[in-house]
Amino acid sequence: MFLFYFQTGYMIYLGETTPLSSLTDQRMDFFNEFAVMASIYTLPLFTDYVPEHETQYSIGWASISIAYIHIFVNWGVITYTSGKQMLQKCKQKYCKTPDKVKISVALQLNNQTEVQAVNEGGP
Repeated sequence: MFLFYFQTGYMIYLGETTPLSSLTDQRMDFFNEFAVMASIYTLPLFTDYVPEHETQYSIGWASISIAYIHIFVNWGVITYTSGKQMLQKCKQKYCKTPDKVKISVALQLNNQTEVQAVNEGGP
């Protein structure tokens, strides 16, 4: 019973305050706590409180569905953020290289024209 009250109190705390810095982190924390709370609320239904075994069986599938949704949403967010960061780092790494090459080619061309101008008696 303590777990019910504690989880409900923590959900109220998350709803009223913003303990995390980014909105995505806040939403994920709220979703995770909601999934845990939904799982906790299904646990008493597996006891003798519900006498029909068919009903307990159906509640078991609902509990498994909650766990699967929880896992797949977290997995999707982790995959999305990791892929986004990896793509951003690849863009930073490989987009800088052509700029450096263009600059060095331009400097070489400027140096060559200056050397040609000096050899020809120019400024």
